[in-house]
Amino acid sequence: MQMNNSMRIALVHLNVHYKKPEINRSNLFRFNLEAALKGADIILNTELPVTGYSFNSREDISEYVETDKGLTVMGLADIAREHSKYIGIGLAERDDTTGIYYNSAVMIGPDGRQICRYRKINAEMRWACPGDPKQENTFDTPWGRMGILICSDTYYGLFPRSMALKGVDLLWVPTNWPPGGIDAKEVWNARVLENGFFLAACNRSGKDRIMNCRDAISCVYDPQGREIFSASSEESSVFFADLPLDENGKLRGVLHREKLANRTPVRYTPIYLDLRQVDDLTAHYGLPEPAPLQVHCVVPAERPFKIDSLERIIRSLKGKGTDLFVLPPSPMADKTALHALAKRNDVALCTTLPGEKNERICAMWTAESEYVGISADIYGQNDRFPFPMMHYGPAKVAMAPFDCFVHPELAVAFSKLGCDLVVLSEEKIENDSRLLCAIKTVEKIAVAVCASNGGLVAMVPQGHERWEERSIEGPGVCSYEIDIVRTRKKRFQDRLDFELLLKNPPQQGRK
Repeated sequence: MQMNNSMRIALVHLNVHYKKPEINRSNLFRFNLEAALKGADIILNTELPVTGYSFNSREDISEYVETDKGLTVMGLADIAREHSKYIGIGLAERDDTTGIYYNSAVMIGPDGRQICRYRKINAEMRWACPGDPKQENTFDTPWGRMGILICSDTYYGLFPRSMALKGVDLLWVPTNWPPGGIDAKEVWNARVLENGFFLAACNRSGKDRIMNCRDAISCVYDPQGREIFSASSEESSVFFADLPLDENGKLRGVLHREKLANRTPVRYTPIYLDLRQVDDLTAHYGLPEPAPLQVHCVVPAERPFKIDSLERIIRSLKGKGTDLFVLPPSPMADKTALHALAKRNDVALCTTLPGEKNERICAMWTAESEYVGISADIYGQNDRFPFPMMHYGPAKVAMAPFDCFVHPELAVAFSKLGCDLVVLSEEKIENDSRLLCAIKTVEKIAVAVCASNGGLVAMVPQGHERWEERSIEGPGVCSYEIDIVRTRKKRFQDRLDFELLLKNPPQQGRK
């Protein structure tokens, strides 16, 4: 039975039969009706449940596309109207006006009318046209505002961030995301932690032409990143999840205002740079020639760390190439001694130092130079870019505090400015923070974070694989050789509403 203080959603986890629309549509209607009869307030379906997913061309899919007034949408509209439900459905859509094909998702209201249509932006290159980045993909319900992104639209960070900026309380993600490679649950968990909304991902089952989705996961997360529900099923199934409501009947615990509170859009302007025609970032920015970079996160057993002990560690790890060492913050660090240590051993050292008035200072030393960037005013609205960036050996290295880097806009800005590696030195790093650092590698930058309780080095993913990482918990060292050739091969999601992402809210500041 549905709880009085909750809103029930149903995820129709369909066993999709490739290129068999009659079978799929019949099952779709049957399981949506089941969900309606079992008390779901909102019924969510998967991506392309009628057609299947893997098509080679427009000609290959042309027999299976339909309009948003076709048999699928109209049949579900009848169920929505008869039972007063919201129903969301994915479809291979044909626009009658233009003949353009889209990978789309439609939300039907309880009166049977279409209230929102979203066309996937990160669309299938062989047959689908990308949707307009400024299309309206949010709508209001009695329980809060909902939004729609389809599958890989959630892979990069700025589409989900746009949803938070639009005030979305619950994000529906219809998807065909098979197991293997990068873990969809890690991606969705990170997007929730970044943005503070509920997320419901409706996946599918069955074997497509080239994808095996029999073990694919459907899941629901709350705004704190906690898993409400997660399951897979080889056979078609209807999964239910109850989302908590407050005393006003609205979704309880939404955190997007808190998550967005310390954004500084004036610092994110590099995200609009169009680098699609740039084949070589090395030449474009005059960057060092690519070569391997050894990165070591060192967590000393004693605090504050001692220079002689640190030097022994450095000498034991230093190779014949280029080495960069990341240290946790030290309240008693001697800046002169650290700079001398970098010179003696011909390495780079990165850490965070205390400043006046509880300021945190990001500091990098090399044998040749010192760069100190004060991060105390990073929440202001002047347009100075306060984050240290330095050419070191084969790499362009940047530093930032975690509570700034947590915003995906900054990761993209660093990447578009040609950075290969972003370094963070934090007092403490929790498991959620590790994930939020590692997920930034999908923006084509490596990340190294070192704290008093552990460290992590994460590398840019290859293809659809998960990022590579080395990590430690507690005192010790984690090391990784970063291939700078890979960090220069950048590809960005550029079909974005940059005006939305860079608009300065009237009230901004740190909470």
